[in-house]
Amino acid sequence: MPAHPRTTTVTSSRRNVSRKLTPNEEDLKRSRGEISCAECRRSKLKCDKQIPCGSCARRGCSSVCPNDIFTHGQTTKSFPGMDQLQHKIAEMAQRISQLEDALAILQSSVSNEPHALLVDNLLSRKSALNPLGATKPDMLTETLDAFGTLTVDDHGEAKYFGPSAGLEVCWKSLYSRKETH
Repeated sequence: MPAHPRTTTVTSSRRNVSRKLTPNEEDLKRSRGEISCAECRRSKLKCDKQIPCGSCARRGCSSVCPNDIFTHGQTTKSFPGMDQLQHKIAEMAQRISQLEDALAILQSSVSNEPHALLVDNLLSRKSALNPLGATKPDMLTETLDAFGTLTVDDHGEAKYFGPSAGLEVCWKSLYSRKETH
């Protein structure tokens, strides 16, 4: 998004004259701390006009202060320890793969069927491109959603709630039973 020229008032001994700042003049003033940094202006944040400003330092974008702004796709979500967390995630992903391999080997010695935790739709959830496995519906979830809820109270009285009954209906029914007994 191009920066719009700022209007400033230049005071002379005779009168006030308004004129537009050129981009070079604006960058120069911004570098001197006379006007807010470009990222604070873009983000509509209060700028303390230091180089780098406190707002940019706090948000982890000191490298763009004072004249540049983050472009689409850059992140401001940076914090101390990010590298260690990313390393830990990579280690855990490797460990999960090793455990899955070990489980597959153990399962193959017992049965010809794959282990329930090694079915394709569960393994696809590990994918960074599709973390929730949203490309195809989960058969187990569909099956469970087709059933309702059966509750049994302390006296052995059972009550069935169909698949469209919400949890609040179950709780309301249970509390009303306790109050009457």
